[in-house]
Amino acid sequence: TQYCTLLVMGGNLGNRLHFMQRTLEGVRARLGSVAAVSGVYETAPWGFDSDNPFYNAALWLQTPFLPAVLLAKIACIEEELGRKPGKTASYSDRTIDIDLIYFEDWQLCTEHLQLPHPRRAERRFVLMPLAEIAAHFVDPQWHISIAQLLENTPDTSKVKKLEGLSLTDGLADPNWSTLKKSFP
Repeated sequence: TQYCTLLVMGGNLGNRLHFMQRTLEGVRARLGSVAAVSGVYETAPWGFDSDNPFYNAALWLQTPFLPAVLLAKIACIEEELGRKPGKTASYSDRTIDIDLIYFEDWQLCTEHLQLPHPRRAERRFVLMPLAEIAAHFVDPQWHISIAQLLENTPDTSKVKKLEGLSLTDGLADPNWSTLKKSFP
């Protein structure tokens, strides 16, 4: 069985594009088939002060893994790319962060995972890249599309799409041209 998931990744330390491309390669190698990748967006840090702006992007992933296993595998990719294991009480600078936003239309609440992601509707930097690849996906909790969530978000922070910058540029696999443009 393959499950449709939507991930958002971002980072604000080091060569941000390089870390995101390595993350994309790790996701493809270990988690499943990447069906769509958004453009790259630049944003100010959210929830903390830093001089380092973030790059963010969304991925549509087809995966055979259930949420708990997927989350553990995501954590391994993050750690390999310099993310410190464990959760801190506050947000901080990081090389990479990968958030599981949606897993099919599942609603789940465990000690380590809540689906859909509990703060998705509060974050323009999450919604803009998601809307690029999955605008019509209906949020299973709010029963409106991602495009509508974006229209209604209280977050007014600036999110800038970096035109001409692609996570797939320069990657060796020629099959990137087969990527879909949006979530079904």
